[in-house]
Amino acid sequence: MKLRLPLALLPKHLVALGIDGPIAGYRLSLRWDGRHTLKPAGYAEGQSCIVVVGHELPYRRKLQRMPDSPRARLALLKAAPDEFPFAAGEMHYGLGLLGKEPYLCALPDAGLEALRRRKLHPAIVLVAANPQHPADCLDAVEQYLQQGITADLLHSRNYLSRRRIWQMLLDAGLGLALAGSLTLMALPDLFAGAVERQIEPLRERGSVLPALYRTTEKMAEAQRQASQLFASPEARFSAVLAQLMESIPPGHSLRSIELKNGVLKIYGNGSGMREWLLSQGFPADRITLEDGGSYKRFRAELKL
Repeated sequence: MKLRLPLALLPKHLVALGIDGPIAGYRLSLRWDGRHTLKPAGYAEGQSCIVVVGHELPYRRKLQRMPDSPRARLALLKAAPDEFPFAAGEMHYGLGLLGKEPYLCALPDAGLEALRRRKLHPAIVLVAANPQHPADCLDAVEQYLQQGITADLLHSRNYLSRRRIWQMLLDAGLGLALAGSLTLMALPDLFAGAVERQIEPLRERGSVLPALYRTTEKMAEAQRQASQLFASPEARFSAVLAQLMESIPPGHSLRSIELKNGVLKIYGNGSGMREWLLSQGFPADRITLEDGGSYKRFRAELKL
């Protein structure tokens, strides 16, 4: 079972699969605040998709706990064929959370045949307790983004989410003054995970080697400071700005953008902008429209 493969972009389409076949089709979107959402969008025939299957489809073995480290999860998956009395070539294996309980799952390849008959191309296959509920599908996607390919029953390749792409592009586009903070914002989970993997063994040895223990605490403090930086308005500013620039209606413009004391202020020109500002999360009482003759001016404020 080959598990380490090149990166690709996370598919935009998601299909919920029940015991009787496909339940619903969605489009996976990324909000300005970095959260994923699902919008009904049909089955996107002929395109790669994420498939979320119900708990009744795969065979399951309940685990006492989900392994913490990626290496331990990979080792568990390599031993998965020994847990199920089936030919390895006919089964797909992965780890999943059903509710809060961890399971080792085995899905027969025939379980995906209903999708292939509809000309759907599964790229990632995840397990959820109730895929008919969009919230459970989103939980399965977030678990995949945190856990990696051990949650994917196909183990086809590593996929990179658009959330990570946006963060890395924003990091590259801003000036040197923000380079340090945006690097942390672009890859917060990977940074925290890498630091934590270094901290754990150092803490175990710290009681014997005081110098290493002090180093450990300094690394832990750096991680705490990084988390605080990521939660600050300045760190969220770039993601909000990118969403505004991407979604502003054609023929309209932003004349000025300010961030002061955690409050984002924007000024611009354009007619009918109230609905757009509301859709971007600006409070109605912080939106002001002014008549400028052939065009209108607007200003709005948003607390980050």
